[in-house]
Amino acid sequence: MAKFGINDLIDIKKKESESGTVNAYKEIWLNPMDVKPSESNFYSQENIEELADSFLAVGQQQPTVLARVNGEFCIVSGHRRNLANIKNLERGYREYEKVRYLYKDMTPAMLELSLLMGNALNRELTPWEKTQQAQRLKEALIRARDEDGLEIQGKLRDMVADLMNESSSGIARMDRIHERDEVFTLKSFADVINWLDFDLVTILDAHSNVGVALIDNVIIETPKIYINEVIKQIEKDNTDLILYFPDEGASKRYSDMFPRYKYCYGEKKRDWDTGKILGLDIKSNGINLSDKTVLMIDDIIAYGGSLYYSANTLKENGVDKIYAFATHTENSVLNRENGTLIKSLENNTVERLFTTNSIFTGEHVKITVMEV
Repeated sequence: MAKFGINDLIDIKKKESESGTVNAYKEIWLNPMDVKPSESNFYSQENIEELADSFLAVGQQQPTVLARVNGEFCIVSGHRRNLANIKNLERGYREYEKVRYLYKDMTPAMLELSLLMGNALNRELTPWEKTQQAQRLKEALIRARDEDGLEIQGKLRDMVADLMNESSSGIARMDRIHERDEVFTLKSFADVINWLDFDLVTILDAHSNVGVALIDNVIIETPKIYINEVIKQIEKDNTDLILYFPDEGASKRYSDMFPRYKYCYGEKKRDWDTGKILGLDIKSNGINLSDKTVLMIDDIIAYGGSLYYSANTLKENGVDKIYAFATHTENSVLNRENGTLIKSLENNTVERLFTTNSIFTGEHVKITVMEV
């Protein structure tokens, strides 16, 4: 089978946006029962009975488009149409034993791309579907490059944006990236929450005012009650407690909650090409940290790099005991291969991590989990 390139992708996009115009596709008549729905289809398939009724009244105006992959006919565009034809066949209408289709020979990777683009351009996607589509388009383009020799010119992100009729900045706006090929936008996540139409959305210790502004009917809860409980446990053994925050922004956000405690904060040194933390400086606010007990406070941690480097630097400044609190902790904190804070816990640089069960489901002898 011939390899395909960027022009083939443009043809798919053009085909789906020009009211049924299909070039280089062949006509074939098949039983709708013999047509295979794509396993990659993740779009809503509602109101099939109503569509079947309209076919009986005025006929099917647009044929279902197929791909012939390894001898099998798989649906590219028109899953609902095919289900409507099956519905009429089950109702006893014999004329639906053979239905007109258009098909083209494709590779599995080309089928995935055709499916994603065809369904997306034929109707409005929900926010959740759009988020899924962006990730799967990226994966499908990489697969097409590796298996079929698709030449990807420029940035992959820009190609995804063009195929989805979205801006590159919209695709690039990421809330968090764990792996190089993983994309999830904050805006898309907020759209999903709003689409679910909750009467009230409660956010515990919001990481960003941007996220709060994107969500409807939202109220913010601070982590003060949880941190107070941690302070009580620590002060059973020590009353000379200093609060520490991993950056100046966190110090401004949290220090007002605990005005009777002295505090200091870190100033991170980053590799701005990779985003990795290289180390940090302690802004002590004139506090002598020697022999003090410190509670490090952060809103969310994944591998715990900020707290790991903070703990090391605090020890270099003479701190005696270090505890950590994070409102939200991802299970990745337990990853001994990539994790950093786990090293501090297990070598006793950090006495204990306190967190809530908002997202953390793991277990460790040195992690105390509080119920939200």
